[in-house]
Amino acid sequence: MSGNGATGADPRTSSLLAEPVWTTPESWAEANHSLALLCRKYETSLAPAREQARRVRAALQALHPTIEFLCSTTCPACPDSCCVRAKVWLDFRDLLFLHLAGGPLPLHQLRRNLAETCLFLGLKGCTLPRLSRPWVCTWYLCPEQTNLLRKLPVEKQAEFHPAVQEVKEGRRKMEEEFMGAIVSSSCPGTGYR
Repeated sequence: MSGNGATGADPRTSSLLAEPVWTTPESWAEANHSLALLCRKYETSLAPAREQARRVRAALQALHPTIEFLCSTTCPACPDSCCVRAKVWLDFRDLLFLHLAGGPLPLHQLRRNLAETCLFLGLKGCTLPRLSRPWVCTWYLCPEQTNLLRKLPVEKQAEFHPAVQEVKEGRRKMEEEFMGAIVSSSCPGTGYR
């Protein structure tokens, strides 16, 4: 689960986690203000990064029906809900995606510390729109969801895994394009790309 301050495949694992970032109202506002300013200042240079964000958004939207089916089928009766135990938060790529793709920004980080549960967890699950959630909240499938996915028609499975890979690769490229545009625009001749 690299990218969300953790290692390992299970987001419920808390022993190797770093602390969440942008946990105060001031740091959350500053992070979003800074990204918004950079996106405006380098708007033209960021066209490739925005295109990557658009592709990520399309791949995420393609995943949503399957994810919603898996979650609605398994989560209500789950005795050990990932949403309760997970130690995840919005990381840089998540926030960058929201700024570049024009997604709705959460009012604050998902948690202030590792001791509390997600602040957006409601009685019937997550209260955030799916596109505003951390990527890990979409790609992580518990064992029950993995088994259920294997029982879906082959064509559904064949669509799911490439879309996950497309999001993973697209997020990496989006960040790379963003950093390249910012560095090469503000420090010409660095040859960042």
